[in-house]
Amino acid sequence: MNIDINLIVDFILKVILILFTVLIVPKLQEWLSKKIGEQETDKLIALIYELVRAAEQVLYGKDEDGSLRKKYVIEALKDMGYEWNATIDSYIESAVFDLNREAHQEYCKEDLKDIYDGFIPYEEEADDNPSNEQ
Repeated sequence: MNIDINLIVDFILKVILILFTVLIVPKLQEWLSKKIGEQETDKLIALIYELVRAAEQVLYGKDEDGSLRKKYVIEALKDMGYEWNATIDSYIESAVFDLNREAHQEYCKEDLKDIYDGFIPYEEEADDNPSNEQ
């Protein structure tokens, strides 16, 4: 009985390759597409934040209710190839909320700074003044 070792090794390698293709590649593909999707989402969110800031800068004082600023952001996104949907709308609202919160915090810091500028913490005077000795 003459067994060809090359045929056995070839068969084992083919089985390993088939198992790898069937079991590992789909998981790898799923992980990779999820990772790319997360990166694209992060890029989109960062882009929306920058567009919201730009809209605030460009339309400052010209838009009481924010509708022009929102339209500015949506149009800029459409020009870049993004379709408006509820998810993008929620990202825009989140960016506006964060921008307003940052502005409010800065406003409060300025108020507190004005209040505490002249404030000197209470310190007890030492009784080492020789004029008070009797």
